Amino acid sequence: MNSRQLHFKITVNGRNVSYLYIRKNACSSWKKFFAGVSPYREHAKEYQNLLGFMGKYHKIKTVAGLKTIQESIIVVREPAERLFSGFVNQYLMRLDRRSLLHESVEQHTGKRAEDVTFHDFLYAYVTDIGDEKVDAHFWSQRSHMADVRYHHVWPISQIHGNAKKVFGEQIADRYFLKKSNSTHQIERQEISTPYSSSRDMFDIYEKTKELPKFECLVDPSASRHIKDLYSDDYALYERAIRG
Repeated sequence: MNSRQLHFKITVNGRNVSYLYIRKNACSSWKKFFAGVSPYREHAKEYQNLLGFMGKYHKIKTVAGLKTIQESIIVVREPAERLFSGFVNQYLMRLDRRSLLHESVEQHTGKRAEDVTFHDFLYAYVTDIGDEKVDAHFWSQRSHMADVRYHHVWPISQIHGNAKKVFGEQIADRYFLKKSNSTHQIERQEISTPYSSSRDMFDIYEKTKELPKFECLVDPSASRHIKDLYSDDYALYERAIRG
């Protein structure tokens, strides 16, 4: 399997389960789940990033190994919502903490990080750089998948109910009832547009603790573009919603 295809296995209540790691798809909840139910959980505190712990004790290294799993799970998310969330969490809210993402966006847009708009980010960065080189939070969901049949494809909005069926109510309530590392409870503002600078949006957040609404940045034109850009992800997500 390639480096995107991060699969992890664990046995819970006698059920041999695998999980496919995809950033922005409830991965923080899954990290806490593995750290909490793993037979090696006493070692979890040794890792600053729980993904390292999962890689050490639970990683599936081959497709052949993945095919032996009784129940394989993948969590999928509406692609435009996922891209918007990645922009807000990884780029906008961290504007004062420069990262490799900010540097890459500057290189590909020709603008300073604080001058970049959502429109710039979508068209001059995510689209132009392509899926092979874009930051990992914006990789297509489909590109994470191995050439196997996945037994469970869960929409992120249905993760708790599905987790109850597989892991039981107690585990599902503990790890999947409340969103981890989420900004969904933060108030939303309607001032920003797709052409507002990141600095202006960040300053509003600093002063009011309000983030842009999805609809303010992802206008109909951007929505259509994202559907074309992530067409395989939309097909995957729509199949999951239909069950």
